[in-house]
Amino acid sequence: MPNILLVEDHEDVREALCEVLELSGHTVTQALNGMEAEKFLGKEIYDIIITDIMMPHKTGFDLINDVKDKNPEMKVIAISGGGNYLTSELTQHLANLRADKALAKPFMPAQILQAVEDVLLQKEGDKH
Repeated sequence: MPNILLVEDHEDVREALCEVLELSGHTVTQALNGMEAEKFLGKEIYDIIITDIMMPHKTGFDLINDVKDKNPEMKVIAISGGGNYLTSELTQHLANLRADKALAKPFMPAQILQAVEDVLLQKEGDKH
């Protein structure tokens, strides 16, 4: 099963997402922010990064940009509680950063699982 790096500064959200992903058979490593995520990225290979956008120390924007500069094939799902902001400016910004999917919080467990499945299909060459 895929190895996922989950980057989320809110513990309750991070724990809930981790549980959903692990119950679906994924291996999940948790990071509190982009700086901590970078430490994990230097030690292990991940199939997908799921990252919050607004975090202290290093934002999801910065993390996505750095990851894609080093590894353009890395699949990234951005999540944000940005509300209406996510639908327009943030979506455009994520496209510029090459994020593969974006979800607005709150979302249902099935939505994050579908997003993971979608980016895995892209990784296998089903991207059009």
